Amino acid sequence: MTGYGAGSAPVGDSAVVVSARAVNHRHFDVRSKLAPELLDFADLVESVARQHVGRGRVEVTVRLERPAGAEVTLATHRALAAISQLRVLRDQTAPTEPLPLGLLAALPGLFSEGIDLAPDALRDGLRQALDLAFDALNEMRRTEGAALASDLASRLTRIRELAGDVAERTPDLVTQYRTKLHARIAKLLADGSLASDPNRLETEVAIFADRADVTEEITRLNAHCDHFAAIAGSDDAVGRKLDFLLQEMGREANTIGSKISDASVTHLIVEIKTELERVREQVQNVL
Repeated sequence: MTGYGAGSAPVGDSAVVVSARAVNHRHFDVRSKLAPELLDFADLVESVARQHVGRGRVEVTVRLERPAGAEVTLATHRALAAISQLRVLRDQTAPTEPLPLGLLAALPGLFSEGIDLAPDALRDGLRQALDLAFDALNEMRRTEGAALASDLASRLTRIRELAGDVAERTPDLVTQYRTKLHARIAKLLADGSLASDPNRLETEVAIFADRADVTEEITRLNAHCDHFAAIAGSDDAVGRKLDFLLQEMGREANTIGSKISDASVTHLIVEIKTELERVREQVQNVL
C-alpha cells in the first residue's frame, strides 16, 4: 500500500525535516536523499525505516532547515574525521608528501549555514523526525488498508453468491438433459432407427449428472474465500498468501467451467473470474 508522512524535530536553532513515501514492493528497499550535514546517518534512516515498514519501497528525503541569515560555518567534526582518514591514506601511499587542506573543499556537507551541530544532537533530532514521519505514513496506510479490506470483502461476498447460483443451476441442467435425451430417443424410436432401452437412457443421464457435479469445486471455492478473508484480516505480511489463494480459486472456477457447458453457467463463471481478477489487482497493493 502507498503512504506518505512528514515529521520534523528541533536541533539547536535548526530543525531536521523528514518526508517519507512508500509504495508496494515485493522486497524491502530504502532510497534516501539526505542533506549534506546528515550523510553520516544513512544507516540510521534505513534502520528506522525497517522498524516501521516491513516491506515495500521507501523513499526518504531529509533536509536541515537553518534560521534565516545564519552564518556559514565549518562542520568541525566532519573536517577532523576527513583529515584523519586522508592522513592515513597519505602515510600509506606517499608519506613525504604534504597534505593540502584544499582537499577538504571538495567534501560535501563540510560547510553549512548556522552553528556546527553536535553529531549526537543531529542523530536524536533525526530519529525523532523519522519516527513522526513514519507514524504518519503508517496511519495513511491503515486508512487505505481499511478501504481496501472493505472492497475485498464485498467482492468475496459476490463470488460466494455467484458460486451459489451455479450450485442452484446444476440440478436443473440434469433435468433438462434428461428431457432432451428423452425427446431425441422418442424421435429415433418413431423413425424406427433405434430400439427402446430405458436402462441405457438412465445410464446416460447418470453419467451426465456425475460429470456436471461441481459440488466439491464449489465447496473448495467457498473454503478459499473464507481462508482469504481470515488471512486478509491478520496483521502479518499477507500479499503472497492471498495471491496464492487467488490462483487456487481461479483453478476451481476453470474446473467448474470445463465441467458445465451450459450458457447460463458459463456466464456465471465469467463473472466469477472477473471478480477474481479485480481482487487480484487489489491484492497487488497488499503487503
